[in-house]
Order: sequence, then C-alpha cells, then structure tokens
Amino acid sequence: VLRLQSFQVFLLKLLIEQNRFLLKELSNKDAGLLIPLNYGTIGISISQFGYEHYNENLFGLGISRNFGTKLSIGMKLYYLCIRFSNDYPSLTAPTFDLGMQYHVNESLCIGAYIFNPINIKTESLNKDKIPIIMRLGFSYHLVDDVMICGEIEENFDDDFSFRFGIEYEIYKNIYARSGFQLSPEIFTFGIGYNYKWFMSKCIII
Repeated sequence: VLRLQSFQVFLLKLLIEQNRFLLKELSNKDAGLLIPLNYGTIGISISQFGYEHYNENLFGLGISRNFGTKLSIGMKLYYLCIRFSNDYPSLTAPTFDLGMQYHVNESLCIGAYIFNPINIKTESLNKDKIPIIMRLGFSYHLVDDVMICGEIEENFDDDFSFRFGIEYEIYKNIYARSGFQLSPEIFTFGIGYNYKWFMSKCIII
C-alpha cells in the first residue's frame, strides 16, 4: 500500500535483474512506475521469473488512496502468464490483491495484505491453482533514526514464513538495513539512500 499522494512527480522503478546463484534459470526482473494523482496513486508493474524455456510473467495495474492521515488502502489487478518451450501452451489467469496500512501513532504502523483472495486458477486443463498469500506486518520507530519491522506470511500452498528487519540512519538520508527470513532461511544486508523522490538501494543476500 502506497502513501504517495503528496508527491508531485513520477516515480520510476528501473529494470532490476537478479540472478540467484549466478543461474539464468533463477533470474528475476522487475520494473515499475508510480503516478500520483489528485484522487490517489496509480501503479504499473512488470515482473518476470525464469528463462527462455520456462518463465512466469506478472503484469500489474493498481491504485492506492489515503483515507485521512492514518489509513491507506490499495488494490492491484494482475495478469499472470506462464510460458514454456514451444511444445507446450502458455497458462494464463487474471487475479488481484488487496492491502491496507494504518498508522497507530507516530512510531507504530501496521499493515495487512492478501493476494489472490478468491482462489483463481489458471486457464488449463488441470486448472492449476495460483497460491493464496496472506501477510500481516508492522514497523516501529524505536528512536528517530532506528526502525524495526516484522512480517508473518501464510502461503496456502507452502510453509509459514516470518521476516524481521532493522534500519539505521547512518547519516542524513543514508540507511543501513539488515534482516532475516525463516522458511527458507535468508539473511540480508543493504545500504540505501533516500532523497525526496530519489531512492537507491544495494542489497546483499
């Protein structure tokens, strides 16, 4: 959920490519655009996982809106396309997600999210399921320059997962971030720079 109505510029997420374990078969590409408008924020995203013989493509169009100073609600429509080598037909399906966040006070923010809530299946003979994913999370500022955050995730087709992270503002607009995830176990560390509408991040997994 995005609280970006006050921004008067376009926000562009450039194409980011990640190859886990240096394998092209596990490559992940993402790109997105946020457009703030008077009634809310429009978001457009494209992501791809895989390589030429198998890839999952997700196209998204969403909108988020603030309701007062504390509550934000967002919704995003998706079109999923799974492509195989030339011998097999592609699988396609539309779906959507819903999310909200609420600022309890100046320090604490909570959020909730659900993907594919009505259990839509792909257009194939086997009617392959798209997983239902639910998340509940929080962020809390211990002091002005230190924030902790946590999230629990329930994937109805996979194991329960938990994530926790911490962010520290080393210097003005420069942040150090670290976190871990259970199931599967992943540890991350990164450096970020935020200045008004410009954001840059470097993450090590």
